[in-house]
Amino acid sequence: MSARKVTVVVGVLALAAGMLAAVPAAAGAGKPTAIVSMGDSYISGEAAGSYEPGTDQSGDFCHRSTKSEIHRTSIAANKQINLACSGASTANVALGGTPQNGEAPQAERLRAVARDNQVKLIVLSIGGNDVGFGSIVLDCIKAFFKLSGRCQDSWASKLPPALSAAAPKKSPTISRIFVRSCERPAMRTPTTSWFCSHIRPR
Repeated sequence: MSARKVTVVVGVLALAAGMLAAVPAAAGAGKPTAIVSMGDSYISGEAAGSYEPGTDQSGDFCHRSTKSEIHRTSIAANKQINLACSGASTANVALGGTPQNGEAPQAERLRAVARDNQVKLIVLSIGGNDVGFGSIVLDCIKAFFKLSGRCQDSWASKLPPALSAAAPKKSPTISRIFVRSCERPAMRTPTTSWFCSHIRPR
């Protein structure tokens, strides 16, 4: 499996789970509506250019692009807010997780977004950096220039255990985003309201 395919598989699975946090227009009346992206370079807009001020400089290379998917969607909202950061792992997204580039974990920053906006949709793409995406890319570049053997051969034995180790990190992170929606009425949906009433994690 190629490095890009790994990123797509992990990213799309997390993306589908993150979309469960959509919010109806009736919630948070009176506040501007917003859609939010969270996660890593797959959704931050890495390599797209036109980066938001402060995200393409020494100490902060989150590379949040104004051309990223969240800014190009046709979903109606007053604001498109990109919290994603290139290089982010699950720990950088999780509530109570690890800061990145001097920024609080993305779920913590989501709290401020939800306070001031009616959040209609949260899109999450995470996982590639938990399984060593950067190392996979470097190994494949070396292989392309004939500096090493095929990257798929070197990663055939390493990738399955890396994916197995990374998978358990995702559910708690997604659950904590749901918990944040339980605490913020402006982020409630029929899905999250049921979640809050029946299976909210402790």
